[in-house]
Formats: sequence, C-alpha cells, structure tokens
Amino acid sequence: MLRAAFGALFALSLALPAARAEEAPTAFEGFYGGLQAGVSGTDVTLVLNGDDFDEMTTLGAEGGAFAGYALRRGRFVGGVELDAGVAGGSDRAEAPGLTLELSQRAAFGVSAIAGVIVAGQDPEGTRDGGEVLLYARAGYRGLLAEVDAGGDSATDVFHGLRVGAGVGYALTDRLSLRAEYSRLEYRDGSYGRGRSTLRVGPSGNLVSVGVRFAF
Repeated sequence: MLRAAFGALFALSLALPAARAEEAPTAFEGFYGGLQAGVSGTDVTLVLNGDDFDEMTTLGAEGGAFAGYALRRGRFVGGVELDAGVAGGSDRAEAPGLTLELSQRAAFGVSAIAGVIVAGQDPEGTRDGGEVLLYARAGYRGLLAEVDAGGDSATDVFHGLRVGAGVGYALTDRLSLRAEYSRLEYRDGSYGRGRSTLRVGPSGNLVSVGVRFAF
C-alpha cells in the first residue's frame, strides 16, 4: 500500500514539470506589450468643387506603444491588438481662394491579427525562441491631424481602415522582434467655405519595426 502510494507520488512529481513546460507561454501567445517605430506616408487628394485639383504627401516618423492578447493553437495564432503613438509629417497645397495645410499629430487603432508559425516550432515544447511568425492584420485606424484651411485651424480625426502583414521572430520564450507593412485608407473630410470648399481624401502606407514582450 505504502509502496504504491510512494510510486504514485513519484510518478506525479515527474509529470508535473512536463505539464508546466507544455503550459508555459511562448513569445506569440498570451498577454503582451511593446514599442514600435516607423515611417508613414499619407497621400492626400484634394477635390475642389467636385474636381480633383491637387495632391500632397505628408511623410514623417511614427512611434508608440502597443498591447494585446494572442491565442495559440498549434502553429496557428490569433488575437487582438491596441496601439497608439505620435505621428509627424506635414504638407500644404494652394487652391483658388484657399490654402490648406495638414500636419499629422498622432495615430491610434485596434486590429485583429491572425498568423501561422512557419519555422522554429519545437514539438518537444521547450520553447526557447527561434520561432518565426507570419501574420496579417485588419482593423480600425485613427489619424489625429491639425488642418489649417485659409487661416482657420482645427484639429480633426480621420477615421479609416488598416490592413497589413508582417513577420515576427522570437528571441526567447518572451521576447520577440517584428517588422510589418500596412495600407491605410481614411474617410474624406471637407474644409473651407462656399466655392472654395476642398474635400480631403487621405490614404497612406506605414512601415514599422517593433519589440514585443509576452507577460
């Protein structure tokens, strides 16, 4: 009886570390947060009284933080992510009776992310880094900008869609690096008065790199 009890305890002591190893989080699952930096270019089409009049491009640096939660099943990863940061870049255009200047100030959003681990997966569950994740994202993007139209300055938020793709590389079971590209499409905004009304149609691109830490 005692021999059987000690045998069961010994077997349990061997099984627990293995179970904990299998349940240990990896760099691409669970809660995470990180920092990112990149370059964004926003192309703005100006429409004067219904006709395309001019184009301008705001090119500037972006930097900020992100946080999210990822769920992993085998090689597949899915989750949701929030991000926010500062954005730079400005440009101006001239129209009859109206000068428009647009300056980017900040950006924020929320995205759904889905991906697959294509290399470095360890079937033994040691999870010591080296995994490569390819992923796609789609979600909401907001751009906070200062718009000066004919001397009337206002801060406006352009609401839009963000879609993109990226790659992540796990340095350890908690720390990873990532790089990605996103396409940005925003809703139009109108500025000015009367016959000198301009409709602003922004769209753009974002290239960024980041470091991510899994909690």
